[in-house]
Amino acid sequence: MRIIFYLAVSLTVFLPAKLCGDIAYSNLGPNDEFSTQLPFLIGRFNDQAPNVELAFRFTSEATGFVSSVDVGVGLSSSGQDDSMLVALWTNVNNLPGVEIWSGTLKPRFVTEVLSATSSDPGMTELIEGERYWVSARSQNTTGRYLWYRNSTGATSRTVTDFTGTGNWMNPSNFTQTAFRVNLGAAIPEPTSGALLVPLAVGLLLGRRRKRRIVQS
Repeated sequence: MRIIFYLAVSLTVFLPAKLCGDIAYSNLGPNDEFSTQLPFLIGRFNDQAPNVELAFRFTSEATGFVSSVDVGVGLSSSGQDDSMLVALWTNVNNLPGVEIWSGTLKPRFVTEVLSATSSDPGMTELIEGERYWVSARSQNTTGRYLWYRNSTGATSRTVTDFTGTGNWMNPSNFTQTAFRVNLGAAIPEPTSGALLVPLAVGLLLGRRRKRRIVQS
């Protein structure tokens, strides 16, 4: 009986879990390189465009839960000390549909890759082969940011919202901004070893109970 119990525990420990890819999509070059030429303005432009939001469509290359989104950004010379909000959306009729994830970051007066993280990570799953959108806007209406383009030549469908309210306009194809969608760790799956543990424990307890009855 001890052999059965130890076998079950061993199977539980060593049977592999279902692994998630660590990156759903990335157009960043080696060492997180991106282009600093002709960046897109994100956030406040003028009274008619108080919060410009730009969205790019991508296809997830792995299945897993979103942990963070890295973007190549900088703070505009006229920008305020505000936060930039990065969001992921479903794809509905070739437009951003439902916002399923969002995270914030604070660009600085330097050109760099920053990571947007959520206060509730690990709850949004992306599916390999499915289309999604990534967007960026000012968290309020005072921030002005530069979202730089990728240097790998990746292009995709692009839409713009001038008010940050999901009113998408101007569908076109552009060079994508620089971004990477990161996924979390492995997702454990029930294994045959895990199922054997309660069975082994039950058999062991049953045998002990039988011994007590015989002895009494």
